Amino acid sequence: MRKRWLLVLLAVVLLAGCGRNQDSASDSVGEKPLGLYVENSDIEQHTNGAVRVYNVPDVPYQNLMAIGDQILLITDEEKTNLTILSGADCVVSAQLTMQGKLPATYRSLYDGFAYFEEETHQAVFLNAQLQESKRITLPDEILGQPLFSPDGGQIFYCLGNEIRTIEVERKISRLIKAHAYQSVTLVD
Repeated sequence: MRKRWLLVLLAVVLLAGCGRNQDSASDSVGEKPLGLYVENSDIEQHTNGAVRVYNVPDVPYQNLMAIGDQILLITDEEKTNLTILSGADCVVSAQLTMQGKLPATYRSLYDGFAYFEEETHQAVFLNAQLQESKRITLPDEILGQPLFSPDGGQIFYCLGNEIRTIEVERKISRLIKAHAYQSVTLVD
């Protein structure tokens, strides 16, 4: 009986060791992460490689935007998910889940993403890894939604009958134009 238990214990140890070796082999450093690119699809073969196929995740998405040579996928359900896709295979390189719905004002920038938080009256800037890089507080009295310049260097907003801008780096606000109207708003 003891020999039988000893054989069973030896078999379990050997099998556990084999399982560990297989796992460590699959975790190799050179392994390529799975992207959205569908290799050798019918369309790619039919067009001699001129057209590539990518499977977008099966979630409702709000927008696809360019951030430099990367793609930003925005999904908007109860929470907003931002996903950066990089390279020819569209590999997920960064993700961020924001609390609540997507803000009304947002823009992809050359090197990141910016949005306006109405509750705090702050413009929030994210870098290309979707990490917060800076916040700029705007006046509480602004009318409507602010607009971001494509490079993220300026924020345009309306204050009463004035259109103003703030330079993001130096945080200097200046008047662009004053109107005779009682109030003005910007439309993107």
